[in-house]
Amino acid sequence: MRLGTVLCVCIGILAFGQPVDAAAVKQEEKIAAESALFKGKTDPTAKLDVYPMLSEVHREVWARESGGSLAEKIEKLQTPLETTTSVEVKLIGFSGDGQFGISLSDIDFAPYLEALKSEIRAHVLDDKQTTLPLKTKFFFRITSAPHHLAGVLQNAIHRAVEEAPQGSSPHAEDLVQISHTVVDNVLREDFHKSELAYTIYLLNPTSASKRYIYHYRDQGASHMQGGTPGCPGPLWVSGERYLWVDLTAGPTTYGPHSAGEGVVLENSLPRPEHYPKHQHKRGLVADLVGLLQSACDHLLAPPIAHANLRFYTNVTIQVIRITDKPSDTERPVGPGDVTREDFEAGLDLEGLQSQLRALGAGSEMVNVHVKEVSFGTCDYCVAAYTRAMRSHITNAMWRPPVPKGKHPKDTEHSAHHNVYQARTHDYLDSKELHAALQHFEAHLWTEIGLKPRSPSPTSRVIAVYLYDLSSEDLVLLDRHSQVTAFPDMLLAVRSRAGETLVDYSCGGNSVLVQPHNMARPLLGGVLEAVWGVAPTHLAWRESTQSISRTHTWSVGLTPFGPFGSGSHLSFVQKDAAVRNMVMTHMNMSLTTTLELLQTFAAFNQGEAPLNKEQGTEMQGRWNVLHFKLHRAARTAAIHNFNASIYWALSAHHEVRALHGILTKASRELKTTLKCFEEPETPLEWYIFLMLLVGSGVYFALFSSGKLKHDKQF
Repeated sequence: MRLGTVLCVCIGILAFGQPVDAAAVKQEEKIAAESALFKGKTDPTAKLDVYPMLSEVHREVWARESGGSLAEKIEKLQTPLETTTSVEVKLIGFSGDGQFGISLSDIDFAPYLEALKSEIRAHVLDDKQTTLPLKTKFFFRITSAPHHLAGVLQNAIHRAVEEAPQGSSPHAEDLVQISHTVVDNVLREDFHKSELAYTIYLLNPTSASKRYIYHYRDQGASHMQGGTPGCPGPLWVSGERYLWVDLTAGPTTYGPHSAGEGVVLENSLPRPEHYPKHQHKRGLVADLVGLLQSACDHLLAPPIAHANLRFYTNVTIQVIRITDKPSDTERPVGPGDVTREDFEAGLDLEGLQSQLRALGAGSEMVNVHVKEVSFGTCDYCVAAYTRAMRSHITNAMWRPPVPKGKHPKDTEHSAHHNVYQARTHDYLDSKELHAALQHFEAHLWTEIGLKPRSPSPTSRVIAVYLYDLSSEDLVLLDRHSQVTAFPDMLLAVRSRAGETLVDYSCGGNSVLVQPHNMARPLLGGVLEAVWGVAPTHLAWRESTQSISRTHTWSVGLTPFGPFGSGSHLSFVQKDAAVRNMVMTHMNMSLTTTLELLQTFAAFNQGEAPLNKEQGTEMQGRWNVLHFKLHRAARTAAIHNFNASIYWALSAHHEVRALHGILTKASRELKTTLKCFEEPETPLEWYIFLMLLVGSGVYFALFSSGKLKHDKQF
């Protein structure tokens, strides 16, 4: 080997006049070995174990790197895997050219960003509330937008406010509504110039002639809107990876009406008018940084709804539509002036399928199938429904149904006043219904002519049980929801009730929903059940170890809750759906490997039981596993989700290989029983003990004699 090395060096000197850099050669070999691991283009779901297919040179590269001792490997697995994401925060109207002449720069934000908890641990919001060994660290770059951009925005807003009809907003007489596209069309073009992962725009335009708020009615008039324009708001979360908040819009309020946390009040957002001039660089900046933290918690790194997630190449959404009419009768018709076409379009299952396919989760294919049955042909459907039915009596304000297209405050319908009365409401207990359908499922599917679901490594079928009722009374799940998601199924209920008030308010008025329109609730429910996408208003609060709720981001482009609108998904839901899959597969690899190594470490032998061949393969597999998990995290951070899914799935091959190596090594260990024997006592110990006993006796006699002598005198 030494002679070969000398010859290589000599050849290098003769050919190039200088010795070959050994470190550079090793680096090139490492890069080649890393490249050889990626087969995502030909094998996107990582069905093949690439490691045995590597060349001997590449396997040697992975095996020669020291992964540390067994204890060090365990310590690495217990350390959260960190990814970094960059966020550009663009200030518009904060260079002295906005309201109150406020001037802020990155220097003003620096001390508060340093104090900001920029690391967010991945968390699961199910009953176990598991914290995953993964965390996202955010790096913020504060920049000031060019003056011309601020000028264009201010002119567009002022022009839209002037053109908006007075009283266009039902929330306040002096508040007008303008389209969010007035601002979004300008900022979308600017966002395309950004180089970072996310962009957050904070707007502080000069005061307009009237107070204004943004509506979202022009997001493609389709039934996916839920039949209502949603709640107007001061912000917009785009389908692309940017969002903006107009700090001068409004004020407005929205959130739970009579009970519940997360209400957005007039002072919930850091409006510049609430801060005196001497607080602009302190109080205002601190609250703006708090707003950035909220955006990270709810939008950029949201929690996972549940951990029962796996990647499947084929996902089938099996909608079982259960009506309470005989099968030979016509389908239920909507209330009032809702036509049969509108009532049927309220499901919009084709729109549901197109939205789910647009997620682009690797090579995943999503299909939506419908099976229509009735109470007359499905006894198990009736049994589950009857078992879950409950009644509730409330004394509350109630408003009769309002004709479509008219607002309750219109003078033409001033007779529609609130009425205070006791009312009995029927509702379905979602947990009871879920338990009953779980119990009956195999027989129910057979009864209605469907093949019962069976586990498959490549495909998944999730059931959507939709009770489509002919009753004109409002029937909900748990008194509040049209749809409830569980990890194994989705429950939904629809009735012919007219526009109904729910216990939420927007701008001081109760929110109206159309119970026959299920498109948006179904979309949100499927995202939660299949991909673990958490509702927008939920986040995990690390300081209190509890779930926090705020509806700040619940307006606009979101399928969750009564405030959202639009027929498309925002980047929050699209990114979360794929990122959740990546994170859960990474977590499975990390936790399984940790348990495996901890079990093997219980032998107290370290890696000594491994022979040379096993030790070499374990070292190589460990280094490859470590590389794949880090590469999965990095590619997810830059939104290369196809590569990220490949790395996360392929890491399972290393986990299985490590399991096989350690299992084989542990079986080769031999257990021996060694009996305990009394050790032979050396002669020196006997002499020492005799001297010790003699000294004790002498000391006792001496002490006794001295005591008698003292008593005599």
